[in-house]
Amino acid sequence: MGTITSQVPVVRVSGSPRKRGRIHGETVRPLIADGLTRWRAFLGQSTGMDVDHYLEHFIQSTNFVPAMERWAPGVLEEMRGIAEGAAQPWRDVYAYQLADEEWLFRTAMIRAGKDDGDHCSVLAVFDSTLPAPILAQNMDLPAHYDGSQVLLELAGEDGEAEALILTAAGLLATCGLNRHGVGICCNTVAHLSYCQDGLPVLCVVRRVLEQRTRSDAVTFVRSVRHASGQTYTIGGPDGATALECSANSVVEFQAMPARVFHTNHPLVNEDLNAAARRAKEAGREQQGLSVLSNSEMRFDAVKRALSDPDEPITVDTVASILNTTDVPVCVVRTPGGTGITFGSVIMELSVPPVLHVALGPPAETEYQTHAFNG
Repeated sequence: MGTITSQVPVVRVSGSPRKRGRIHGETVRPLIADGLTRWRAFLGQSTGMDVDHYLEHFIQSTNFVPAMERWAPGVLEEMRGIAEGAAQPWRDVYAYQLADEEWLFRTAMIRAGKDDGDHCSVLAVFDSTLPAPILAQNMDLPAHYDGSQVLLELAGEDGEAEALILTAAGLLATCGLNRHGVGICCNTVAHLSYCQDGLPVLCVVRRVLEQRTRSDAVTFVRSVRHASGQTYTIGGPDGATALECSANSVVEFQAMPARVFHTNHPLVNEDLNAAARRAKEAGREQQGLSVLSNSEMRFDAVKRALSDPDEPITVDTVASILNTTDVPVCVVRTPGGTGITFGSVIMELSVPPVLHVALGPPAETEYQTHAFNG
């Protein structure tokens, strides 16, 4: 499935949320320190501001903690544990978790509309002929995250893995899979409305991974106010659901029978943010924006690859789609590049489930397989 085989660094944590965070911070303390240093440099370059001043401005201008205390208090405690274990300032660890929310705040503040390389591609296939549904994603992030990839393993009281999460050292989640076969993948949809007091993306991911069924996970995602425009694709042994979420609306999208895929432009949710509404009213809609041109290209590429309902889809088929580089479904490392495919996951939503993960662009990095115990 790739060309480079590299050992997947696994961060295994257990106990109370605070303890899990401390173990996380202590286990990969040098990686966290390096990741935060590169992130701070990136913020300084992007904003042209003193980084400490910018981070204070971001935190004082937003109010995500009450939503986290209401809907995800354990996640908040885990963040505090990471700060303690990694010996890093709480402010920096907290802001580092809010990747989507900080990006929306920053781009609105500087009115740049710049493309930072966050171009995730997600697909799910749940034909009745499959042994189990497949949920997969290329997680694309700014290049400064490269080198900090880890697989976070949450262990239960019995010592067995409760969830496996692709993420960066010091970051609590990007996407993942739990032992019940419930998986979640995410796509930023920056043109949907957002708010400064909703529930951040990483909290949604972690709470979904606490659910035992796809239905329970979907109910949770529908129940909260979302901080940023995002499509959450939630899979389970019984199928998959894609939800386009904005601050004021949650709308389900299905591409075709038994198949779901999404990139980074809104398809069914019309709750646009102010900038996107102005563009639409001016007759430009979204097609003139480079991020959406890229998103539409990737969406069409995935759609073509999945268009034949009679063609059997396997893990290898999905891997070949995620390896596509002529259309940038997979963003490889390039000198001076602003973004990369940070990692790739293919989830077999059987019971017990199986996770295939590549820590880096899958066109360059071999997938490794992690199975939950029966």
